[in-house]
Amino acid sequence: EYGLGDDYAARLAVSELVTNAYLAYRESAGGGEPDADHRIDVRVYRDDGEAIIEVRDGAPGEPRIQTPANDGERGRGLFLLDRLLDDLRTVRPPDGTGKIVRATLPGGVGF
Repeated sequence: EYGLGDDYAARLAVSELVTNAYLAYRESAGGGEPDADHRIDVRVYRDDGEAIIEVRDGAPGEPRIQTPANDGERGRGLFLLDRLLDDLRTVRPPDGTGKIVRATLPGGVGF
């Protein structure tokens, strides 16, 4: 629908960022499941020709890029996205609650 050529980076970014938002919420809620008051919002748009994906959640804290252990089961997602995407950053929403993780897709991928 958006005319992405090779959309691998977009699919990987959405999958990883939504999973991280879900796990961050569960951790902050002591293992509870999200409800209607604890949403994860995904926004995809263009800005000056760049393809942007934003994932917003209400959990505190910021995601941290880790160097994964060879035998570890976690810690590779943001590490890979940081190398694959043109930009990956966390910004604070205007209302100050939660966070938005913004991923700018590689320059060769457009809408």
